Amino acid sequence: MGQAQQWAASGWPMTPPDTQLAAGPNHLVQMVNVAGAIWSKSGSLVTTFSLRSFFGIPSRYQTLSDPRVIYDVLSGRWFASVFAWVSDADRSSAVYLAVSAGPDPTGLWWVYGVASNQNGILYDQPFLGGSSDKVVLAWNDYSGTPCSGAGFGFAGQETVVLEKADLLSGLAPRSVRFGPDCQRFRLVPAQPLTPTGPAYLVYNRGSVPGQGLLGLVAVTGSPATGDVVWAERALGMPATTPPPSAFDWGSGVYLETGDDRLLSAVWQNGLLWTAGNTGCVPPWRRHRPVLRAVGPGIDAHTCATAEFRHRAAGGVPDVSGRRSGPGWESFCGLFGHRPAYVCGSMGGVSGCHWASFPDRRSGRSPLW
Repeated sequence: MGQAQQWAASGWPMTPPDTQLAAGPNHLVQMVNVAGAIWSKSGSLVTTFSLRSFFGIPSRYQTLSDPRVIYDVLSGRWFASVFAWVSDADRSSAVYLAVSAGPDPTGLWWVYGVASNQNGILYDQPFLGGSSDKVVLAWNDYSGTPCSGAGFGFAGQETVVLEKADLLSGLAPRSVRFGPDCQRFRLVPAQPLTPTGPAYLVYNRGSVPGQGLLGLVAVTGSPATGDVVWAERALGMPATTPPPSAFDWGSGVYLETGDDRLLSAVWQNGLLWTAGNTGCVPPWRRHRPVLRAVGPGIDAHTCATAEFRHRAAGGVPDVSGRRSGPGWESFCGLFGHRPAYVCGSMGGVSGCHWASFPDRRSGRSPLW
C-alpha cells in the first residue's frame, strides 16, 4: 500500500507505516498506521479505507497507530486491532478490536472497545492472538507514574482475555483483564493455526549470567465460565542483547531496530514458534542486529536451546545448512530486524523480516 493509496484512504500517510498483512482463502487484508486495503489473491486491489472510519474512532483521539490483522483459520474470521490516543500532551488512549461477521473481509465487521482511560495512560502496541475459544490482546502501559526503576515511563503490561464465541456472534464479549503488571514486558499472544485449548503468550524475561530466559504463559479456562487461570514458567534460551541500528545501504542512514523484545508468535501442531531481535558480532563486521527464532515443544515441556548461527562469505548472506525442528536459530551477517513468523495451512513454517543488504535498500525478505 503506497503513500498515494494512504492519502486516498485517510488523507494522512504516516511514516513508518507499521505494515500488517493477513491472508485468507480468497483475500489479503493489509493495514498500515492510518489506512487499510483489501486485495484479491490474484493481486487486484479491491478497496482501501481509513482505519479511523473502519474502527469508528472518535475525533477526540488525534492519533491512531500499530494496527494488527490476522485471519483466524479456526473460525474462518478476520480479527483486527488498533489503539488511539488523545494527543502528545494527553496520552489517554483506547484499544479497539474488529471481527468480521463472515469469511469475506469486504462484508460486515463488528467493532468493540476493549479498553480506554482518561488518566493519561498510553496503551502501547496491542498484540493480538488467542486459542480455539479465546481471543487475547496484550499491550504495555506508559504514563507519568512509571513502575519503580523503569525507563521511558513504562507503567506495566496488561492482558485482556475475551470470549471468542461472543465475538463471533456480534455480542458484547465477556472478558478477564490481567494487570497492570510491572514484572513483565511486551507479552506476545500466539496466533493459533491448529486447535488449542490454552492461549499461549511469550516474552523475553531477560538474561542471567550465561543464559537468557523465555517467559511462557498458558491461559486456560473461559471468561464465560469464570475460570480463567494464568500459569507461567521460564524456559532457557540463548542470552540476548539490544541490537544496534541497521545501516540502510540505499539511503546511507541508520534505521532504528528496536530492542530485544519478542515480536511474533504462532502456534501449530503442538509447537510454539516465536521470533525477536538481538545483537551479534560477525567475524568480519562490527556489532549488528541478528534475528533469533525458537520453536519450543510445549507438549514435551521442554525448550531446546541449540543455537545455529549463519555467517556470510564475502558479505553475501549464507542461507545454507538451515535446520528444522524445535530449537533456536540465529541469523547473523545481515542487518535484519523486526522478524515475523507465518505458518502455512499445510504445516510448513516460514518467516520474514526487514533486512538491509549492500546492493539494495532495506526491504522485507524471507528467512526460509
